[in-house]
Amino acid sequence: NELVCCGVLSGNRNFEGRIHPNTRANYLASPLLVIAYAIAGRMDIDFETEPIGNDKNGKPVFLKNIWPSRAEIQSVEKQTVIPAMFQDVYSRIENGSNAWQYLQAPDGQLYPWDESSTYIKNPPFFNGMTKTLPGVQSVKGAHVLLFLGDSVTTDHISPAGNIARNSSAARYLASRNILPKDYNSYGSRRGNDEVMVRGTFANTRIINKLASTTGPKTIHIPSGQELDVFDAAQMYAKEGRPLIAIVGKDYGSGSSRDWAAKGTSLLGIKAVIAESYERIHRSNLVGMGIITLQFRSGENAETLKLTGHEIYDIDIPQNCKPLQEIQVKTNTGVTFDAILRFDTNVDILYHKHGGILNHMIRKIERTGWTNIIEPQLKGAAGTWWNTIRLLDYTWDEFRTNFLKKFHSMCIQSALQEEVMTVRQSPTQSLTEFITHKHQLTRRINNGQRPSTFADLHQIAELIDTPDDPPIPPPPAPVYTAPGWSRTSQLPRQPRMRERIPAPGRPLPRDPCRYCGGPHWNSECPGNAPASGNVR
Repeated sequence: NELVCCGVLSGNRNFEGRIHPNTRANYLASPLLVIAYAIAGRMDIDFETEPIGNDKNGKPVFLKNIWPSRAEIQSVEKQTVIPAMFQDVYSRIENGSNAWQYLQAPDGQLYPWDESSTYIKNPPFFNGMTKTLPGVQSVKGAHVLLFLGDSVTTDHISPAGNIARNSSAARYLASRNILPKDYNSYGSRRGNDEVMVRGTFANTRIINKLASTTGPKTIHIPSGQELDVFDAAQMYAKEGRPLIAIVGKDYGSGSSRDWAAKGTSLLGIKAVIAESYERIHRSNLVGMGIITLQFRSGENAETLKLTGHEIYDIDIPQNCKPLQEIQVKTNTGVTFDAILRFDTNVDILYHKHGGILNHMIRKIERTGWTNIIEPQLKGAAGTWWNTIRLLDYTWDEFRTNFLKKFHSMCIQSALQEEVMTVRQSPTQSLTEFITHKHQLTRRINNGQRPSTFADLHQIAELIDTPDDPPIPPPPAPVYTAPGWSRTSQLPRQPRMRERIPAPGRPLPRDPCRYCGGPHWNSECPGNAPASGNVR
């Protein structure tokens, strides 16, 4: 009935159709305001001047009358949020549930695909891949699958919500004897490409200018049939026709959903022409081998009088450069230049391989796993890893060559714990190797560790004091600590007696600057400063 229904959510995002398929206006608010709007039952209310309802005596009640004070909230928190809750959870967190404990895990280096599974399926991303580099791929005779407007989000492109019973994905699941009550959501079935490609552009609120209705519909141009987006893409694929999408501004905004690019690729879309892109989604499209073009400033589909019924030729030269202009031709005589949104030479490299996945597979085949993993660690993390190589060191080598440089047992203990967490065991699988390595990288990138041996030795001299004999202080060495916004000079500080933390004192927000431990800098048992307060 053209009624605009609203949804108010206190979560981290709220797209069209996210709460309910019929919501068209969506708002984010605090939990208290969500309740207030729910009581009021409408959005066009001024809480300052209008009551949200009446009490049992018919007296108007305003939001300010029921809004809790900070003291009330803290009182409830003290009664309900108690340490025992967290202690109980943390004591069992590594055990998992009974279902987790009895979960059967396969052995071997390769995952044994279960053909009967509708949740995890071997994806077709490498089907037809060759060892030889395909090179730059132009697009000839392409039809428009989608003709979209502005602010198309990744939730429009690849929704994560429930699977509608009349959708292409639902028909696929029904063909696999899955009952409607077990369809679940797109997000839960993201390991099945058959479901996810059918869910691409399946948002109920998406507006395709080629279709007569709102939702996941489009026109198969040669026949004039109005079909689901997936069904039309299948018809084009059988006819051997490539596809493109024409879109407006801010294409791909919202959460950086990888299936928004994967699904686009599996539909057979070879190029996207947009007024502008969201940064991460453009990168993801390039990573899937899709050509990303952008209208020149002042031009768009409307000014060029494009209807989406044209047939397009996009000729990309083999020696193309980042951000160069590319000529786009149509069968109606309209020709225009667009900017090639391959922003870097790496983007061009990925495209020549048909996407980043193909690039990595060819590189693995050529150089092996070890050389593949190492270059992925950039910046300080790469310097740290290539220098120390924790997973390749024996414990004795690490302890002798480095750890004994620290006299502080606190620092030694912290570093030893980290090393023992990530160092490679003889039975460690390749997946565990990569996982542990990435965990270490994230800790380094978060500024929890310095970057090189030299940095560590210098810091050891600055903050670590031997008991006997004392070492003369160095001449005000300078170093930049990861995560710090400025270069700091830390003069050597004499030792003082260990400071005992005050009873009940809360833990600091950041780890100790000296050893990374969960205590205040001034309470570090191995490196307490001589005097004054340390922030």
